[in-house]
Amino acid sequence: MNNTSIQSISFLFGLFCTISIFLLYKLTYKEAFINNTYKEKFTLEQTSQTSQSPQTSQTSQTSQASQSSQSSQTSQSSQTSQASQTSQTSQASQTSQSPQTSQTSQTSQASEQNKPDRQFLEIQELPRHSENFMILTTFDDRNKISNSELRWYDDDIDKTKILMTDYNQGIYFNFNNTINFIEDKLVTAVKGAHIKNIQMSGPIALYFSNSKIAPYILSKFSVLFMIKFIELFETSTLFEMVCNTYVTEEDGNFKYIPYLISINLVKIDYEYIRIDITFGSTNYTIPYMDKSILLNDNIILIAMTYDSNIVKFIINNKTYTFTHKYIDKMTLGSEPVIINKDGEINAVLYSMAYYKTTLSNDDITDFLKYNQYYFVGMNKILEERKQYEELIKNANSTIDTKEDKINDMTKLLNKCTYSNNYTQSTSSTPSTSSTPSTSSTSSTPSTSSTSSTPSTSSTSSTRLSLTHLKPILPSIMDIRE
Repeated sequence: MNNTSIQSISFLFGLFCTISIFLLYKLTYKEAFINNTYKEKFTLEQTSQTSQSPQTSQTSQTSQASQSSQSSQTSQSSQTSQASQTSQTSQASQTSQSPQTSQTSQTSQASEQNKPDRQFLEIQELPRHSENFMILTTFDDRNKISNSELRWYDDDIDKTKILMTDYNQGIYFNFNNTINFIEDKLVTAVKGAHIKNIQMSGPIALYFSNSKIAPYILSKFSVLFMIKFIELFETSTLFEMVCNTYVTEEDGNFKYIPYLISINLVKIDYEYIRIDITFGSTNYTIPYMDKSILLNDNIILIAMTYDSNIVKFIINNKTYTFTHKYIDKMTLGSEPVIINKDGEINAVLYSMAYYKTTLSNDDITDFLKYNQYYFVGMNKILEERKQYEELIKNANSTIDTKEDKINDMTKLLNKCTYSNNYTQSTSSTPSTSSTPSTSSTSSTPSTSSTSSTPSTSSTSSTRLSLTHLKPILPSIMDIRE
């Protein structure tokens, strides 16, 4: 093997190593910056992903193993290229393609690693938002709870556009005492509203009906709470909606039957509680429930749905179904809807939603995910990521703009330099006026005086310069000529 071949191989190998090191440094620096920024905030969803999808981790390990084998094959290939002169060209092309493949694979893995859990991104909006009547939350620092006004405003309401003359048709709930906010040790991204000794009174019940005009019939609805119970007393009412009294006639006598919809929590003893559900004039009971189901360190879901003759009561993932006899024209009146009647429940409330429709199990699951989206601070993480991406975009745009300006200035400078060089070289050559023909012509005084004027020489030099710039500035040439 001659010296020229050895030098060529050494140059190609050195160039490959330099490019590989540069690309690896650039990729590592960028990914390390992003990972350090969001590592702590993505711990929860990455842990859930790991526990739910072990196949994914196995796949990533397999891909990493394949990358390692590709890297070892690449190093062997480079050694073989130094030993074998025949396969120099093919091995060099394979070696140059190998780092690009590795870079693409590493970039895709880093992108998947930093991508938030898909289930959170899909539930950024309240499920079936268009059918929601009211939604009260403590999320996103939107200051919907005004202690100065003793009002908890609906999330979709702009307080600045509310007039004093507006009726409360689903705008806010009043409360009777100042609400304090509590930060939970398990949910640090949002704070809950401590409603101990606080009764919340909402709009009058007829606005919660399924009709906009009298008699304000209630045919279906769903009410949901995300709440953490701290202490229960003998009997507590979580939710109450008073209906109009039902009047019937029997044997010429009128019978008045009060209708009510309520969720009552009854403490039986130190171990058990009972849940009493009143619907119309019928009572449904869930007896002897272990109190640890409600009284624990977790935020739990409490929900009730109604459609025709089916009443469902839901606690987390447990559903109780009751068949309710049909009630003719169950209507709502002018009493306000109540949450935590008389402030008897010591609890922390995070959200309450009321729908004028019956939510399915999938809808309720989406409501849980919607709350969890804020519980883990995903909204803040995505906002920070958006700001970071905007900064990177602006920085790249600034760099591109400066590079374009530098290129334009370089082009102009090159044009000016080339034009000046051409003019100088032209003026250094013997002028036309010094040729024998010109001197013979200048024997007359008038001709001599004309040829000796400096303006002729200056005009000749300028025209030569413009002639050289004719391809660049054709419009100027047309005017001058």
